[in-house]
Amino acid sequence: QCFLYYFIYDTFSARFDHFAQTEAQQLIVHDIMMPVKVLTLLMTMYLLLRMLKDTATEYEARRQVLEAQRNYYFNMLDNMPIHVITYDRDMRYTYVNRDACKERSIAEWIIGKTDMEYVQYRNLDPTLARNRMDQLKMAANERQAIEKEEEFINRKGLYHAELRGTIPLFDELTGALREYFCYSIDITRRKEAEKKLKDTVEALSRANGELKQFGYVVSH
Repeated sequence: QCFLYYFIYDTFSARFDHFAQTEAQQLIVHDIMMPVKVLTLLMTMYLLLRMLKDTATEYEARRQVLEAQRNYYFNMLDNMPIHVITYDRDMRYTYVNRDACKERSIAEWIIGKTDMEYVQYRNLDPTLARNRMDQLKMAANERQAIEKEEEFINRKGLYHAELRGTIPLFDELTGALREYFCYSIDITRRKEAEKKLKDTVEALSRANGELKQFGYVVSH
């Protein structure tokens, strides 16, 4: 529409200039075309402003949709019954859900920190941080998801075990590492049950061996 107005103005202006031969006629043409020129400029400015307003309105609508989607997914992650953690490419925390860190003050503090800073703050074994960072590096180098079991003594002095998964995420255009998505599931009870089962089997095996030895002694 802007181009159309300019086209009409230029066309009529050129035609009037063609018929204006004397200086007096040119002045008359100038007086006639000036309101047209002003009107053309005003209409052009109006159309540009309306276009900018429509663009801003469309942008705001899209922003609100994206914000609603973001809140929906973060709310879903926050309420998942497993630990959900994300790191940036420098292996610094960017997000922890409620299950991963129930103390919200710690959840806010940990953002931007590394696992080594976290274990130092919690007085945990530094080996735990090194193992986690090694898993992140391995997943990035192999460019695939990795799952590992980790066992440690928590800050309450109790045995704890988790199945920890790491998924590296890469930029679709450049292929460069963008961030890590991690999850962990508490498998403490399962590992304790496995240990009890193993101890029971070993105890039965010893008892069976002792019984055989006793039978051998009695028979001789």
